[in-house]
Amino acid sequence: MRRSSRLLVVVAVLGASVALAAPQGSIATETTPLWIKHIQKYSGGISNGVRQMVTVEAQRVGKPSRSPAVIARKHGENNGLHNVQMNDNSYPPLPQNETAVAYSTDNPMVAVAAANDYVSGGNVVMRTSDGGRHWATTRVNPQFRGTADFCTGGDPSVAYSSRDQAFYMTQLCFFRSQSYSELHLFKSVNKGKTWTPGRQAALVAF
Repeated sequence: MRRSSRLLVVVAVLGASVALAAPQGSIATETTPLWIKHIQKYSGGISNGVRQMVTVEAQRVGKPSRSPAVIARKHGENNGLHNVQMNDNSYPPLPQNETAVAYSTDNPMVAVAAANDYVSGGNVVMRTSDGGRHWATTRVNPQFRGTADFCTGGDPSVAYSSRDQAFYMTQLCFFRSQSYSELHLFKSVNKGKTWTPGRQAALVAF
């Protein structure tokens, strides 16, 4: 009787071990990347740029994969999420980078973005009033308060004030051949269309 009991215990343990070691069909044969699964199931958590990687257009220039293309048609191209070029006046085509963005807490469809502008040497400011579907651009160039000379700008930061119902932007003012520098503050009360003139910007630091 003891031998039979021991034998049953050994067989049960071996059976459980084999069951645990055996690959589950849905796991062992799964080839869909987790980020693709995420796109399938959820609308957030992954940037639109990454989602665009599974579009049909992206697959044409990359390695062909039927699954991502199908996912793109179902979950990417029909949900209205598409990359939109914010700037339209970078000529010659020099960098515009280190972008900062803020949106209106009174109307989230309104947003302002600012970036270094290697064309003008100051900041390029992009604005939208329809949730990012369309953008318009302008430039804000700082002037050194000490001499009123135009200085090199950049490293922007943007914020929205619900109290003032205005956008604020800061940018550096410096000279590449001199040690003088300042930090300027600009204000826009018309959704980023126009800003404080460079010579009238508030001086934050110097």
